Amino acid sequence: MRHVMPIRGAVLDTIIAGTKTLIICVGFDWIREVHLADELRLIGDSREFLVRIVAVRHYESFEAMLSVESSDQISPGRDSVWMLETLRKIHAQNEALGVYVMEISKPRKSSG
Repeated sequence: MRHVMPIRGAVLDTIIAGTKTLIICVGFDWIREVHLADELRLIGDSREFLVRIVAVRHYESFEAMLSVESSDQISPGRDSVWMLETLRKIHAQNEALGVYVMEISKPRKSSG
């Protein structure tokens, strides 16, 4: 299955560079439909790339997720304390939906 995700340019750049390999989301309906081997079309700044989902992991909270996952693969150069504060600011009311980690393959250009 193919999914679409809008993504900011700076974040897309780290994915293209291969330094960001984990995408963190809360458990909205479409996120719960993402499975191993699905494709994710990333759209940002007039650019489109496809990645394949190589793993999907679920956690009850950001804190639980960060005790296992590498913050450097989520946001290169940032530590887990910064990540926890930032994720809770962005998703303060949605953390209770569950935290999903999508591990992604190297991106390739999308033909649309």
